[in-house]
Amino acid sequence: IVVGFFAGFVVNLLKKIKLPDSMISLSSIFIYPLVGTFVTCGAVMWVIGSPIAQVMLEMNQMLTGMAGSGKVVLGSILGAMTAFDMGGPINKVATLFAQTQVNTQPWLMGGVGIAICTPPLGMALATFLSPKKFKRDEREAGKAAGIMGMIGISEGAIPFAAADPARVLPAVVAGGIVGNVVGFMFHVVNHAPWGGWIVLPVVDGKIGYIVGTLAGALTTALIVILLKKNVVEGEVNSNQFTGGSVTEEGQADVLAITSCPSGVAHTFLAAKSLEKAAHHLGVRIKVETQGANGIGNRITQKDIERARLVIFAHDVAIKEVERFANVKTLDVSTKEAMLNAQALIMRKV
Repeated sequence: IVVGFFAGFVVNLLKKIKLPDSMISLSSIFIYPLVGTFVTCGAVMWVIGSPIAQVMLEMNQMLTGMAGSGKVVLGSILGAMTAFDMGGPINKVATLFAQTQVNTQPWLMGGVGIAICTPPLGMALATFLSPKKFKRDEREAGKAAGIMGMIGISEGAIPFAAADPARVLPAVVAGGIVGNVVGFMFHVVNHAPWGGWIVLPVVDGKIGYIVGTLAGALTTALIVILLKKNVVEGEVNSNQFTGGSVTEEGQADVLAITSCPSGVAHTFLAAKSLEKAAHHLGVRIKVETQGANGIGNRITQKDIERARLVIFAHDVAIKEVERFANVKTLDVSTKEAMLNAQALIMRKV
């Protein structure tokens, strides 16, 4: 993390240096990468490398002395951090802490590997056990979250946390703690710097790993089910409906397609932001999601014939884009859709 920030700082300083016009074309593909790499590597080798190595050595010595109840405390801290922001900076600190010890103390990664996958697996389990607590798009996201959890991608739970953080975050944190502590108590050893069941071939103590995963996921699911209320999703009355998300054909004024590299996290966050903005503005919107679970809420030809605007909020190529050849389109990133959804929808006029 330190080296990453330092590299960015170095390149930022290099970009402030005025170059001759003849060299500008070489700057981004040759000068900045080459000089930035030499400066950053030099700093690591001769300046910051030794202090970082010393810190890691002290951490190893401290962790070696932890046993019994010490593992419960450490497991709780690492489990909570790993699950809290589902792939965000806090998660990265906890996972990196365990990953750097994978050769010397792989039992750390044994617990953290479980905590990585419990948020999406827990939410997937919750949508299965109590579907009435979730909206249609959340139930669809639950299917993708289950797949993401199995391969160790925590971001599968982000759509749920974004929609209802007050209830989802405590649940995923509790599940992460339970899963991590169970892994530590079963003395699970994970030789891979990753999580989910995809690493089971290189796990020592597979039964403990599976038990920890199930315990953490079940904890998350039960807490979410306990905290959330039933969702009422009746049929939309076209005479009374004033704005927001629609699923029927030919009812939407604005259409949107959201898609991100993973097909889970930003895809559904962008869709949720657009739907909320449309509801606030009194505009009917239909959002098609293209992700890990295929195409959801597909836009039809009848939708296209009525719509006045189509928003492409994407970080990867949109599938079947030729459908919208004769419609006004707006091409933005998923981040732009999440931050400025209202402004985008208002461009329909």
